[in-house]
Amino acid sequence: DLINDPEVEEVDICAPTYLHAKFAIAALKAGKHVLLEKPAALTVEDVQAVMDQVSKSNTCFTVGLCVRAWPEYRKAFELFKAGKIGKIRSALFKRFSPNIDGDAWKNWFMTDANSGGALLDLHMHDIDQVLYFCGKPKAVTTIGTWYKTGIPDHSFTLYHFEDGQAVAAEGGWSAPRTVVFDMSFQLVGTEGTLVFNSTGLWFYPVEGAAEKIDVNVGDLPTGWHVEIDNFLSAVLGESSEQKYLPHADVVAGACIHEAERKSLENKGETVVVNYR
Repeated sequence: DLINDPEVEEVDICAPTYLHAKFAIAALKAGKHVLLEKPAALTVEDVQAVMDQVSKSNTCFTVGLCVRAWPEYRKAFELFKAGKIGKIRSALFKRFSPNIDGDAWKNWFMTDANSGGALLDLHMHDIDQVLYFCGKPKAVTTIGTWYKTGIPDHSFTLYHFEDGQAVAAEGGWSAPRTVVFDMSFQLVGTEGTLVFNSTGLWFYPVEGAAEKIDVNVGDLPTGWHVEIDNFLSAVLGESSEQKYLPHADVVAGACIHEAERKSLENKGETVVVNYR
């Protein structure tokens, strides 16, 4: 009813992941602007089906990979692109969540066919950061643990690049519920290092003193605020819905996840990423 309501111009799809492709395609066909919660869908095929419909539509579309718009991550990206740390030599991204068993409608996160587990639902943010800062890896090596319900709940991934960048990401929701959520990164470059953790964003030059980077968040303190504000601006014709996330990266991220899942299921076998 919401999708078919002629008074509705924009739809924010926050349903369980297994419903994302179905709802997104229906909304796009109905001429709606669509903000689709991450991950875009469970499989590369479903993600591609959504993006095929996006290419046929004249409305705005984005996926809620909000970390690209998170003030500290965005500031780090801008500094990196401006040459602050030179060429990236190594990168490490981390995302830790307490166990979320029982926290959602019908506990859908705990069923692999509904959510894809932490490897897809949580770790997709850091797959996206690897793309954002480092580009497309040629292959991945993933190890991890499985929760009692049969979902991957913690993972460690090495990303293999042609140019020799040493890149890794770790994350999951395997910790006790008393653990505080935490996200961080370290980008080591030829001219310096950027570090983000609970103390803020820091720059460490090759020579000289450490510098805490001022991040002016203004009225938009999180990536959620920024991505929604930008999307609404795009709907009004004042910005681009691809300002933070190019549509091509949505598919590329799904392909990387597909390779990571295969590697995890094969006990850490290195898997070449099959980009579509």
